[in-house]
Amino acid sequence: MLAPILLFAALNGAYYARFTSLDDAETLNSVSEITTIEKDGSAVIVSEQKYKVLKEQGRESCTNFHLIYNSEDSEVEITEAKTILNGNEYHVPKENIEFKPLASAPQGFDQKMQALIGFPNVEIGAEIYIKKVEKLKSIFDGYFNANILDLLHNHIN
Repeated sequence: MLAPILLFAALNGAYYARFTSLDDAETLNSVSEITTIEKDGSAVIVSEQKYKVLKEQGRESCTNFHLIYNSEDSEVEITEAKTILNGNEYHVPKENIEFKPLASAPQGFDQKMQALIGFPNVEIGAEIYIKKVEKLKSIFDGYFNANILDLLHNHIN
């Protein structure tokens, strides 16, 4: 008796799906990443992201942009952020970039953080550009000492 009730509850939710086309897009996005992995297992990811605003909803989401990351595993630095509109560049001042904690799940031990970026002059047709550097901790952090990592590295090479 319980199974049909659970099935009805699961199927009764408001779940809708539809195919979309490029005409439905709020923004056009492009991302370029270069990842460098160090011999200790740490990594540095240099990322360049560009968003072209196509609709009002895209303008709203790009004006106050946010990036989410886990501060237990990585450090994030926004090295450049700007709006490009009609061939003019409007750089985001450092005081318009803010790092804040997010509320974490009660069962988790991670510290989720967000970088909030307030872009100037965001209009339909504008592009926003973000360059960030993310330093990831070693996956071996706390498990091996440097001598063991050197031995592993030399054995592999």
